[in-house]
Amino acid sequence: MRFFLFLTCLLSASLLEAVTFDLPEIALSKPWRSREIVTSNGETVKLTFTVSGTGKASGLLSTNSSRATYRKFNVAPGKNTHSITFPDINAPIRLFAVNLVPEKGAKLVIKDFKVEIADKIRFGDFEKVRVSKRGCTCWTADKSGVFRVANGKVTGRLKGETFAWIKQWVYLPADTVFTLAADVKAQNFKGNAGFELVFRGGGKEFNKTIQHMPVTKDTGGVKRIYFTFKTPPKLKYCAMRLAAIKSTGVLEFDNVELTPGAFTPQVPVSEDFSAKLTFDGFFKYNRNGFKWEVAPELTQTALATDNKELVITGICKEPLMHKLKAVKNNPDGFYANDNVEVFVDAQGIGRSCYQIIVTPHGEYQDLFNRDSTWNGAKVKAEINKHDWRFEIRLPYENM
Repeated sequence: MRFFLFLTCLLSASLLEAVTFDLPEIALSKPWRSREIVTSNGETVKLTFTVSGTGKASGLLSTNSSRATYRKFNVAPGKNTHSITFPDINAPIRLFAVNLVPEKGAKLVIKDFKVEIADKIRFGDFEKVRVSKRGCTCWTADKSGVFRVANGKVTGRLKGETFAWIKQWVYLPADTVFTLAADVKAQNFKGNAGFELVFRGGGKEFNKTIQHMPVTKDTGGVKRIYFTFKTPPKLKYCAMRLAAIKSTGVLEFDNVELTPGAFTPQVPVSEDFSAKLTFDGFFKYNRNGFKWEVAPELTQTALATDNKELVITGICKEPLMHKLKAVKNNPDGFYANDNVEVFVDAQGIGRSCYQIIVTPHGEYQDLFNRDSTWNGAKVKAEINKHDWRFEIRLPYENM
């Protein structure tokens, strides 16, 4: 058995919360309209700009909703600041544009125009609306009709369908990192459930489908799941699906949120390493990729830190302990033993990697960018009756 664990940006949990668009200097003698900017129902937009010149003008934020929405603002001499909130109406608001309309004969100059919005797209209310030409379709289900929208949630009563989903088309920029998140509640559940993203409009080279199916059993209440991905270099639109594969039981999704930037879970800090960030729910993997089949015995891993070193622990359950490959100084080579490989991207930029491989007997290799001269890890392991366990300590001064 070989088990792989990839870790990145372990000590940071922040996401981008706002974004500012700088509009060009505007010589306003005729109506002017900005490019479209992404937003959503209930979001607040902050406008700041400075006006000089002669005459008067009015401002307007217009949306692409299937039920058009407008919000007016004043354009006065000097510095202007406005906070405008879009209504939380049934028709989803996905994009807006800034419109400036001068009165006849006005000659104005608009400088330092900034538009600040919450940099996220929320889909928490699951409104049922018709398709908008330039917006989203809102939630539509596959022909099985397993997933339905009710009481502000997407609920699926699954009976083993090969693949069931409910989707929404979203318009995303190409070559950009996003994090998709949702609250999930699974009851009497067996199977695989989570997200599927279908990228289209980029041609054969860039059209692809990716999945993240972390729900494999009852969640024991509401659980937040996350999936960080990067859009293809060429893209027109994306089908964002909440999906289940060969599943039974009841599944609920709520508070689905798509946010620019990567999500990184935060490792809790405690002097005695008692506070831990735990992981389970791993899948079978072969050379052709993930099979989306849960291993009969799950591997459990945990991360802890005291701000001086990172501790990675694991419990590798094994129903056939008598077949465990664990021979000290194995004549067939180090990799002939069962092992766990841990990859750590300490900087979180994808340019460097610490790699630690450990066997059930505690033999290990530690490398930095495949360089075996780095010896920064402290490793131990033990074999028990029904599992084997490991502990990896990485002092920050060695990284």
